[in-house]
Amino acid sequence: MNHGKFKKWAETLQEENHTKFWEKIFDDDHEEQNDTEADASPQIVNEYRDYPLIDVYEWANQLLVVIEIPGAKRTDVELTMHENTLHISGSSLLTVKDANVLHKERREGTFQRSIILPPAVGEAPCHASFKDGLLHVKFDL
Repeated sequence: MNHGKFKKWAETLQEENHTKFWEKIFDDDHEEQNDTEADASPQIVNEYRDYPLIDVYEWANQLLVVIEIPGAKRTDVELTMHENTLHISGSSLLTVKDANVLHKERREGTFQRSIILPPAVGEAPCHASFKDGLLHVKFDL
């Protein structure tokens, strides 16, 4: 390790210009630009990239897709297939009334997600069931 370079770097951090550099980086114009960028993406329906959570299992003659959607009812979820891509969209509501939220990790609101399945699934008959926040979609291969 070159201690001379480290010492010079540490001394630079002490200088007044260092403080001005960081103030310039985090000025008000920069914050406004970030707000504008966030407002420019209304097409993002699901801020949670991998929601709802999906597991896919395969057997010799069957494929099972399990989709976890807590707080949703069967009527809140829409499934569509296009070729071998399963599209899931809908909404879930986990609201507790008349309480202050101190900590929240569970997801609620609208969502949409697509998952590409093996090509044989595109023509396969399927059956769906929904119970206890889990949507099971079975494909007979």
